[in-house]
Amino acid sequence: QVAVGVGTTNGGYLLLSDKSRKVWKKRGPFLKGESVNRLTYSHKGKKLYAATLTDGVFVSGDFGKTWKPINRGLHVRKVWTVAVDPKTPSTLYAGTHYGHLFRSKSGGESWEEVTGLHTAPKRNDWGIDWGFGTVGLCIHTVRIDSTNADRIYIVSSGDGPYRTDDAGATWSLLNKGVVESCPVGAKHDSPEIPREQNTGNLEQHLRDVHKCTHQLLVSAQDHDLLYQQNHCGVYHSQDAGN
Repeated sequence: QVAVGVGTTNGGYLLLSDKSRKVWKKRGPFLKGESVNRLTYSHKGKKLYAATLTDGVFVSGDFGKTWKPINRGLHVRKVWTVAVDPKTPSTLYAGTHYGHLFRSKSGGESWEEVTGLHTAPKRNDWGIDWGFGTVGLCIHTVRIDSTNADRIYIVSSGDGPYRTDDAGATWSLLNKGVVESCPVGAKHDSPEIPREQNTGNLEQHLRDVHKCTHQLLVSAQDHDLLYQQNHCGVYHSQDAGN
């Protein structure tokens, strides 16, 4: 069976089909009244998780028919994403508003903050919060290496992608090569554009715009192969973001 999870500002849906994807059925809406930011399914744990804008994380053990909140210790309830350790489905991570990351080792029954992120490189540059008509400062993406649970990637809307290799104790900022090949500010290996049009705004562009990574993916076949998409294009890394 093929399932696509859809989050909306008034609940979530599941779109269901078989492998042919020719005929689809819609299940939902569930969690009506909740703004659902992300739906995540644990294949190994057979549970469906929902990250919501105001009421934290919910879990369903019957594929969306019934739900319960799992928020003890989750001090920030504006949750943008929830990720499940593919090897240990009782370990969850929640990325929230204000740039916080929480971990649960009990399937969401209790949470604790990953405080090592507080001292990540340039963490103070994220600020406290900002909006500009968007979601503001948050951890909107969490990826867990399926072969090494201590290796976790996050994307902060404040400063781009980060990686930890020790389950969150220390972090590395993954931006080497991205700015250097920016179409606006690059010195080489980038599309030719009129430089004189961008000289005045270059510093602000590299500081405020280019580092805004929208999405990060890890290849299922090669765990050192990453893809990211930001304001200036799609980039790939063959060395785990180094």
